Amino acid sequence: MSLSTLRPRTVARLCPLLLCALPAMARAQTSPEVIRRPVGWPQRVRLNEPIAEVRTYALARVGDRALACYVQAGLGRERGALKCASLRREADGSLARAEPDRAIAAAASAVALVWDSSGGLIVWVVPRPHRSETERVREARHRDGARSMQDSLNNPLGTPTLTAGDVMAQRIDNNGTPQGRPTLVFAENARAFRVAAARDDQGWLVAWTGARTREGEVRGTVRAARLDGNAARVGNAIETDFSGPLGDGLRVMARDASAPARLVWSGEHCRERPEQPPHAALTTDPSANIETPGRFVIRQGPLHEHPGSNITCDPLSLYGTALRADGTLAPLQRGPTLARDHVSLADNNTVVVTVRDGVDQASLRAATVNAQGVIAVNRALVATGAIAPALPQVTSAPTTDDAAPSASRVGPPQPPDRTQALRAPVAIDVVTVRGAQRAIAALSSTRGRVTLARYDASASAAATVSASVQPVERAYEVSLLGGEAPWLFLRVGIAAGGPLVFAAFDNAPDAPAEQVWNGDERLRTHLLRARAARAVVTDFDHTFGPVSARRDAATNPSMPGLVNSMRRMRVRWVDACDALQARARFLVRRGLDRDLETLARQQCEIPPEPVMPTADGAAAAPSAQGAQ
Repeated sequence: MSLSTLRPRTVARLCPLLLCALPAMARAQTSPEVIRRPVGWPQRVRLNEPIAEVRTYALARVGDRALACYVQAGLGRERGALKCASLRREADGSLARAEPDRAIAAAASAVALVWDSSGGLIVWVVPRPHRSETERVREARHRDGARSMQDSLNNPLGTPTLTAGDVMAQRIDNNGTPQGRPTLVFAENARAFRVAAARDDQGWLVAWTGARTREGEVRGTVRAARLDGNAARVGNAIETDFSGPLGDGLRVMARDASAPARLVWSGEHCRERPEQPPHAALTTDPSANIETPGRFVIRQGPLHEHPGSNITCDPLSLYGTALRADGTLAPLQRGPTLARDHVSLADNNTVVVTVRDGVDQASLRAATVNAQGVIAVNRALVATGAIAPALPQVTSAPTTDDAAPSASRVGPPQPPDRTQALRAPVAIDVVTVRGAQRAIAALSSTRGRVTLARYDASASAAATVSASVQPVERAYEVSLLGGEAPWLFLRVGIAAGGPLVFAAFDNAPDAPAEQVWNGDERLRTHLLRARAARAVVTDFDHTFGPVSARRDAATNPSMPGLVNSMRRMRVRWVDACDALQARARFLVRRGLDRDLETLARQQCEIPPEPVMPTADGAAAAPSAQGAQ
């Protein structure tokens, strides 16, 4: 039965339920934001199209094939599940799924992948609540997302126990098919949010982040374990001497003919300082020195400190160690201080990091890790410079802001060069192209550009920029798969997850450089004043409007005072808007976006001046409802 055959009354009853909502739903689906989101798992993934909605992922490539293991995002029932997609590069440049995605685990929070023509290994973390968590606390946490204060205090590891997880491993063959059953590598109590793996002779070396108790405090650490050919752990977990806040960078370097397997990661190592004098406990209340005499002072409680030496932590740095022949790790080695929290593995002996060279100075450098785990920074890929680009400023010198628009005397803000994105990126990946050639993909600090570059590992020349790609949305992770023509993958959306988009390194379009402007302090000040004045008028109008609309408003003794108060508030609003609109016109004349004038105009929709009502009602007090 069609809609045209129904009676009008029947249509009227159905429309509020479903039918009348269909046009609005159809219009909502045409939004570009919705179109860019993947629907299911597309069989063929073309350039700049998403593979799936992911929280985190790991990639590996063999020839024209790729394996993508990801933790599924979105709102479906399988949200949080670990899956692997087997992809093949087609002649037209797109990726095609060889088969439906395989489900590896029902829940995961981190994943690492080692895969080549002989098979590989998938390592992931299964999140789970702390072992001492009661059923009542678990139900409360699922209900309101928070635990009670008493339960948090009773937990010896504190709130980080919510990051507990089991480190799992699964063997796969050369097609990505799981072999055997998953094995439990280690059960972490807290802070299990990063894993890494590499081949080690006939087995693998796996590393992960965890927690430990040291000097009476719960801190982060890095652990490792050797696995045999069946992914079963060999011996006990290997402890590192690291203790402190952990970074996002964690890499495992595979064993080769010149060096054993090594670990590198970022973090802030904390250690005891027995040479420093002990902390002197306060004998008086420090708040008494800043309070006015005679006032009641709330006394501060005693400091909760453990007796012992002082503890200090390094700044964010790079750390390394090596796996000895007896299965133990070499002493912890500290590398350079980092300006960005990422570590990219360029080859089996080299990592690429952003080194802090001063308070606001940084450079992109290649560091080698020798057989003892000692880190040596020996090459600058991008010369030292400012971490943040030089942002253009608009002069604050006195000018005739209220003058009519004229030709701009100052040009528009100059965009930063692409080298700046390479010097201090927020995400980076480096792969081997062929021989000594390396490819770099770096994400700029605005997350709106990906800079592509290359360098020769056998020469001393700096990296050269080849192209700049503009993602369809803000990007948060970049990945490259090596080869003659590296494949580029971007994870866009929001920080919690989003589409994993496939792009190509070869023939990448050169996007226009970013226009960076840090705003104008005078415009910001005028805008805040105008908004505050507008809010005052709007709030007062909630009283002034209803009173002035009454029939007895002309004889109301409080009406003159209300009119005068509204006039004073309106004058303050007008003064703030005059300064705001003048500054907006000044900035537009100097090449900035005309939306600034639109913004100022929207904040300055001022109603007419209020008039005292007359006895016959001929004159009325205009309402300021337009200010809302």
